Amino acid sequence: MLAGGPATPPLSADQRFGRRIMPVGLLVLAMAALAIALTVWQLRMDALADARMNAGNLGNALAGQVARTVQAVDNTLHELQERVSAPGIGDPLSLDPASLGSRALHDLLVERARRLPQVDTLTVVGADGRLLNFSRSWPVPTIGLADRDYFIHLSTTPEHALFISRPVANRANGTWEIFLARRLEQPDGSFAGVLMAGVPLQSFRKMMDSVLLPAGGSFLLLRSDGIVLTRYPDTTARAGLVMPAGSPWYRQVAAGGGFYRSDGVFDKVTRHVAVRPVGEYPLVVDLAMTEATILARWQQQASMIAGVTAVLLLAGVVLLLALRRQVARQDEARATLLRANAELEAGRQALAGQRKVLETILNSMDQGLMMIDADRRVAVCNRQAMEVLELPPELLARQPLFEEVLEYQWRTGEFARADMELQTFIRAAALLDGPPVYERRRPDGRVIEVRTVPQEGGGVVRTYTDITSRRNAEDRIRHVAHHDDLTQLANRVAFNQILHRALTEAARDGLGVALLYLDLDYFKQVNDAHGHAVGDALLAEVAQRMRAVVRESDTVARMGGDEFAIIQPAADGQAGTLALARRLLEVITVPFQVGGLPAAVGVSIGIAWYPTDGLDAETLLRHADAALYAAKREGRNTFRCYEPAPAPTPALP
Repeated sequence: MLAGGPATPPLSADQRFGRRIMPVGLLVLAMAALAIALTVWQLRMDALADARMNAGNLGNALAGQVARTVQAVDNTLHELQERVSAPGIGDPLSLDPASLGSRALHDLLVERARRLPQVDTLTVVGADGRLLNFSRSWPVPTIGLADRDYFIHLSTTPEHALFISRPVANRANGTWEIFLARRLEQPDGSFAGVLMAGVPLQSFRKMMDSVLLPAGGSFLLLRSDGIVLTRYPDTTARAGLVMPAGSPWYRQVAAGGGFYRSDGVFDKVTRHVAVRPVGEYPLVVDLAMTEATILARWQQQASMIAGVTAVLLLAGVVLLLALRRQVARQDEARATLLRANAELEAGRQALAGQRKVLETILNSMDQGLMMIDADRRVAVCNRQAMEVLELPPELLARQPLFEEVLEYQWRTGEFARADMELQTFIRAAALLDGPPVYERRRPDGRVIEVRTVPQEGGGVVRTYTDITSRRNAEDRIRHVAHHDDLTQLANRVAFNQILHRALTEAARDGLGVALLYLDLDYFKQVNDAHGHAVGDALLAEVAQRMRAVVRESDTVARMGGDEFAIIQPAADGQAGTLALARRLLEVITVPFQVGGLPAAVGVSIGIAWYPTDGLDAETLLRHADAALYAAKREGRNTFRCYEPAPAPTPALP
């Protein structure tokens, strides 16, 4: 028998594991790098989404202010249009050119222009394009306006909507302005002229300046056909420029608003733009934020994560190489095996170091993070999660069951402010059967957002984000959009919504609604004598006195200038409303002390009731306004109820 060499011992289970560790380890490192890259990308998408949401909210707020400004002007144009087109008995105004150019109409234009601080002039143009009347001066100069875009459009198009002109430079002072114009028609529908209001673009820039603009942001006001009216902030005049024909801006306008990414129309700076149409008018408000500003904080986070990831990957590769060398030495003698074991221990220490680095990364996140494994144990909970949820570190240190954490939170009243549906979901301790994203309010009033992401192989990752500041900002934006800045009363937008709701409820329940329309008497004299600051303070004091005498269910609104309105839902007869009118006369005529200065005003009140004086908001408001003018004509500082005009007396045979 031939003697053979020593047989090669079969590989042990540990040796086979060692030979497979390199490809498996590289795969794990690659998956970890991919997961971190996806996380960084998601952070970028979240930053863009948050910026778009904030831009959309601010755009909505500014669009609402622009709509209210234009609506106030349009209401005046519409009122004047009705006065000259269908004058009442004894009214000297008509569509006759002599009447359109009369001193009576000039005085009316001057009075209406004073009520609209945003308007430069109110103007009447005849059917031949000749200037017939305007509020700036008397007598009226001879000027031909037949070449202007508003005259050409309205004289050739039987359109009843408000027309907004291209921006033009004012011939008197050089400032840029637009004209809001309405068509005048004869009873047979033929063209009778144009009634318009000049609005300086500076009025809109002041409005934009009053909105808290985020860093890197800019506002743009355009016509819906892409013609630029003004941009803020911008030192260069952009009036009259046109959006490029291929811009996605037009698609967003056609869709009723949205967002798009722009490479920069004016300065080639990449921006994300929120497009918000302005109510029913052919105007659009853009809020643009530079991409560099939006992603500045994300870039800092991405750089930090990339650096830490590189260190982790390098440490992982070093560890895998060390383990591979260890496998090659396993065939050596026992001494070599002992040295390999020592290297393995070093590898374990390296893993412990990596775990510490990972804990550092988790604790440096802005969000709270909790990882629940397939056995429902809380395997990872970073410091931010413990702080946001006020969980004791000693509870999380022993990796408790998720049910133990919930039991602690129930005991401490964590879910006391959650609604019943959310409490039912939480009590079931179902990690994946409920909404993947929801918000709840903590006992201390903070609002947190909870996101749940399932993991392969079971278990979930939950993140907890404190969004209290964002929710408070949204609440402030909603408040600004529905309240007057000076008096904190409901503004015209909120007034219209509340009045429509009150009429709907009254029609459903068979109740009445009273509408009181108020205009301060002699307020202009106080304003002229003491200045706008005292006038504004006086308006605020008047608002306080009005609030003090109405019911809790009543609504007091400032309609603009020194005009107010009060809605009385569930009005039970006229006695209560008339008593309120008398009380308003009493409290408002009591002299004021504003900034140490005496000031006295009166108030004229017009009253209309639903359903006797009108079945819809527009009719009720018009009739209350007519009653107000009756009170003005009869000496002011009084109130009048709406009385329909008497039917014409039939001619005798």
